[in-house]
Amino acid sequence: MESFYAHFPELRDGGADEVEQDAAQFGIALPPPARRDLPVLPENWDTVMAFTAVQTQWRHDPSGHPTGLDYAACRAAVAAMGLVWKKVFPGLRVMEAETLEAIQSR
Repeated sequence: MESFYAHFPELRDGGADEVEQDAAQFGIALPPPARRDLPVLPENWDTVMAFTAVQTQWRHDPSGHPTGLDYAACRAAVAAMGLVWKKVFPGLRVMEAETLEAIQSR
């Protein structure tokens, strides 16, 4: 299994986030950070990278809630990354559905 940080080690310990510094100055307790070293199976790596690359391509309903990814924009982003759309699209749909479910369960 691979880790995101195996490919981008410079991002592993980027130092204290400005938000953390500001919160500390005002005495605000932040929740612990999410794990950032989750393993990714090699066969899923391209899909995970594609999903992270298209995070600005969500469509929203009039009240601002995300309804799904804009597949045309995602396809362009995936092509620009040099990935094969037919290979990553099924996984993108799974990740999209799970993300929407997590958002709706809040």
